Amino acid sequence: MNMSGFVKAYDAPAPRTKESGFAAILYAGLITIMVAAQLFTFEDFIILFSDLFAAIGEPFGVLLATAIVIGEVFALPFLLRIPLSVGFRWVSLSLSALVAIIWLFVTIWGVATRSVVESAGLIGTLDPVGPGLWAVALSVALCLLATWSVWGLWPKLHKK
Repeated sequence: MNMSGFVKAYDAPAPRTKESGFAAILYAGLITIMVAAQLFTFEDFIILFSDLFAAIGEPFGVLLATAIVIGEVFALPFLLRIPLSVGFRWVSLSLSALVAIIWLFVTIWGVATRSVVESAGLIGTLDPVGPGLWAVALSVALCLLATWSVWGLWPKLHKK
């Protein structure tokens, strides 16, 4: 049977530097902890986002909470350098950057609207860090790790 019609997975290129490979593993570890806690408390996580984005509407909070969890899960293959097709490597790369940007937006929104929710949501509702400058600082750190990881693991284009 000819399997040439199927998508081919390529090995991930080597990281540009040893430090950027370590940053990607660290970022993947943080995302894994975050997504595990978010899924563990998912019902409360959705309520948290509905309350946080009450001014926009409950459906927006539910969709954003769901999108963040899905984005975090699909960012992991790129960060862990798993063999992927070229298209999915770009999707996973994009999600690894987008997740950090969304978290920065969420934490800034919590500060700007002076939300009265108990948790910023970074590790679900288990998070002792409420919406405030500490949550924004953690989100900025996530953005820095995401930027370093994307730069260090940027995929090379495969030529046939």
